[in-house]
Amino acid sequence: MLDAPLYTSRVCWAEFAEGCTAAADVQSALHLFTVVEIDESIAWTASRIGQEPKTTGMHIGDNDIWIAATAVAHGLPLVSRNVRHFARVSNLKLIGY
Repeated sequence: MLDAPLYTSRVCWAEFAEGCTAAADVQSALHLFTVVEIDESIAWTASRIGQEPKTTGMHIGDNDIWIAATAVAHGLPLVSRNVRHFARVSNLKLIGY
């Protein structure tokens, strides 16, 4: 059993839902996760992350900006297979697998 709470952003929830046929399927698959809704803090953080690529030229995609902003704004680590991609985001705690 996991010893830490699990969270997912509403954006990740929506990306996962694209592969499901019913909302109940999403709920069933993600029942262990608390969904973090987008709020002003996340929106502000996303606006800051969105500015970074303008200086580095390394855009990560709009959905990924929101996903990273959710993690950064709440001080949560982001677990991803795409470490190289998300490593472009400052102040993001990143766990690769």
